[in-house]
Amino acid sequence: MKGFGEWVRSHALLLFVISSIAILGAGVYYVFYTGEQVKKKEEIKVVRKYWHHNLLAVDHGDENNLWAVGYRGIILHSNDSGKHWKRQRSNTIATLAGVDFINAKEGWVVGQWRTILHTSDGGKHWEKQKPPKDLDPESYLCAVQFLDEKEGWACGNMAAVLHTKDGGKTWELLDMSDYAEWTTQFNDIFFLDKKEGWLVGEQGICLHTTDGGENWDTVDLGTQKTLFGVAFLTKVGRGRGFITGADGVLLYTRDGGKSWEKPQWKELPITEHIFKPIFKVSPEFNPASNLGLDAYAVGRGVFIHTYGDLQKNWERIIEVEMPENRHLEYTWFRGITWPTDHIGVAVGEDGIILRTWDEGLHWVNIEYGYEYEGE
Repeated sequence: MKGFGEWVRSHALLLFVISSIAILGAGVYYVFYTGEQVKKKEEIKVVRKYWHHNLLAVDHGDENNLWAVGYRGIILHSNDSGKHWKRQRSNTIATLAGVDFINAKEGWVVGQWRTILHTSDGGKHWEKQKPPKDLDPESYLCAVQFLDEKEGWACGNMAAVLHTKDGGKTWELLDMSDYAEWTTQFNDIFFLDKKEGWLVGEQGICLHTTDGGENWDTVDLGTQKTLFGVAFLTKVGRGRGFITGADGVLLYTRDGGKSWEKPQWKELPITEHIFKPIFKVSPEFNPASNLGLDAYAVGRGVFIHTYGDLQKNWERIIEVEMPENRHLEYTWFRGITWPTDHIGVAVGEDGIILRTWDEGLHWVNIEYGYEYEGE
């Protein structure tokens, strides 16, 4: 035991540093030391690499207010179009995977352990909503969408599709056994209105409803790859939509989903996972000429864009300012939103937040701390 005690004393500084790192916990650190015996404080360097938890989704309530969510219950809020961010208290450590706001005050968040959170004051207070009793406690909810302050949808693993007509006071679990195996994970849900909606998930599953979820039709997209995201235009230019998935899956439609095609790429096609698709529509959008219509998607090392016709002009975005020691091609992004037609925000791995102010021509890294709002 004497030998062990001497080892502890001789390595006391190293053990202190390691224990400090364990206590900090919120970030990722590296410890460097030289020699078998650590004798000098200068020989130990604790280098903070990235401070933040992964972010999985982002949405806006208006042109100023944005929210991002992710691992360990993190909810971030910006009230200046994404320039600065502070934390809000979610009162959960569950991973939060989906967020949707219908205005600057009212929004919902879903995630791990069938978590459903709701706020009516812009996130100053978040309250848990009761999930359906027959929803498995281990259920992971991946996405949420509200059409107005009353009607909303959510989806997740174990073939979970949830529906509410009273703002989430009560949630109904739909029986999807006629359409999917119980092991199926639905990754995204998108309703164009109260009647028409789309579901996408594992093994290329794609479902379409035109009667508010009473019945679903299986859509054959010609792929068994996991599908991660779906987006449609809901007003001007309705009928245009696109779906993203694993290993570079990108499919578009211009006829409301009757037919789906692969786009043309300016360079080599994307082969990485593509997670989140979104449209950016300018006030001058002309459906006849497609002028004013842009589409974006983010994924694993993926930041892509097209303008006008969804069939062609897809290309990687390269004007991206990344954090120190991070490279775009090795970083995954999970969420993107456009509070205005010239301001966009994307979020992802290690809490990265990118922002553009010039319609997507340039993206810059946004640094932020761990302060809570009101402190």
